[in-house]
Amino acid sequence: MVFRISPIRARQGSKGMRVLAILLGSLVLALMAWFAAEIYGVSNSRHGSPVDTNTSTQQKP
Repeated sequence: MVFRISPIRARQGSKGMRVLAILLGSLVLALMAWFAAEIYGVSNSRHGSPVDTNTSTQQKP
């Protein structure tokens, strides 16, 4: 016995406003996290201690 299922009924789920809302919400949260990390990085570099950028291992005579 063969069951015939229409292509519309066989789909996993429909694309709609819920999917769009979840995608937009996650995008907004990701942008907020990125913005917070940028603010933290800028404030940390301004008020932090100076970093020695000399990477040579040889001692000067």
